[in-house]
Amino acid sequence: MDPVVATAVGILIVGSVALWSRFSTGIALTPAFFFFAAIFIHCTLDPILRVSQGLNVTSEVMHSVMLYNLLCISAVAFGFIVTTMWAPFRFEGFHPTASLMSRNSFQLLLWTCVFLLFVALLLLWSSGAINERRGAFGTQRPITFDIARDILTYTTFVSAFLITNAFLSKERSGRYDIHLSFIPAFMIFISDILTFGRQNSLIIIATTAIILVSRMGKLNVRYVSVALILFGFTAFFGLLRRLGVGIFDISYDTFYLAYVSGRLTLSEFFYFVFTTIPGQEVFINVVKGFDTSQLWYGYTYFWNMISRMTFGSVLPEGYQTATSWYQDNFVSSESYGRDFSMIAETYVNFGENGYLVFVPIGVLIAIMSRLALKSQNTLVVCWAAYMIVNMIVGLRNDSYPVFTRTLFSIIPIWLFLLALREPAIAFARRSPARA
Repeated sequence: MDPVVATAVGILIVGSVALWSRFSTGIALTPAFFFFAAIFIHCTLDPILRVSQGLNVTSEVMHSVMLYNLLCISAVAFGFIVTTMWAPFRFEGFHPTASLMSRNSFQLLLWTCVFLLFVALLLLWSSGAINERRGAFGTQRPITFDIARDILTYTTFVSAFLITNAFLSKERSGRYDIHLSFIPAFMIFISDILTFGRQNSLIIIATTAIILVSRMGKLNVRYVSVALILFGFTAFFGLLRRLGVGIFDISYDTFYLAYVSGRLTLSEFFYFVFTTIPGQEVFINVVKGFDTSQLWYGYTYFWNMISRMTFGSVLPEGYQTATSWYQDNFVSSESYGRDFSMIAETYVNFGENGYLVFVPIGVLIAIMSRLALKSQNTLVVCWAAYMIVNMIVGLRNDSYPVFTRTLFSIIPIWLFLLALREPAIAFARRSPARA
């Protein structure tokens, strides 16, 4: 399929979803729209940019890739629209959001999160992740690196919740608490810069943006500007991953060599920001080299879910995630692609019918979007927005980190509901949630 035609069809599909959201909820810019915008860019514009940057791909492979991408967008749109038709709801304005935390609970959670982030940074240091570029460990990562990564995954959700609670809580509307809630987020930005990453920073920015747009109808220009500047820093340092250096190896010569080689230019920076959710290069490589007569039939989904539920204690001998499999079979012969791809994982599991996996994803997006709009519980609002962002960022991963982020966001929800049961029940009795 011609890339221009694919882009036009993608715009038509996403536009139809926006119109349907406008009809069913009263607004077009719902939390679900953020996901559809991301998957549109990912499935249409991203592969075109990859090819323009010199990725070696035949017209036949490009046709297969673009057609499969459009089927994925269509499948997620179908699941979304059917769910909203089956369980319609009317948008009746912005509902007040209840706070589950007192001021003491807020500060206790805040400083606990800050302490955990200090621990994570120390573990990254001891594992060598700050001295080596991110991803250089491959499958031989030290246990301290995995622990630090899990702490960062957990605290990323908690940080987004702290910001949500500070902005939306009726009990704390002062700027002091809002500014305090940014401390863990800033530390996560620092960890991304030190490890040349940008994923956790993207999650916090996107989750907060979805919540504020959905529940407050606007964004503060100053906060947006600061967030974009910080994210720009993470993207800038992320460019240095291509040089294979660590944060302490950076010098004037490093920047000079990167500049003269054309790997540290303004156009390269904007390209890197625009392709913040990679995966299409991976998908193109998989389409070129994967034998569809040896499909996995859900193998990775099943064992990734079991692995996360059992914290890695139950796995078959010699099991590899899709990302590890790709690194072993493709990275040695291809230029980039240290992450994986949600779309590629559907393809290696179910071949040309793999796009059907996106139908239940559309159902999930519809449910989470509704919760983010309608719930009167701050924690649920944040979790629903976080899950949408989880699927957005999951476009660049296999299912392992998607299940990880899901599990690590469910845990704090249960802990909060258990510890603060009385305020939650009292609020539910005053204003019962509508189905």
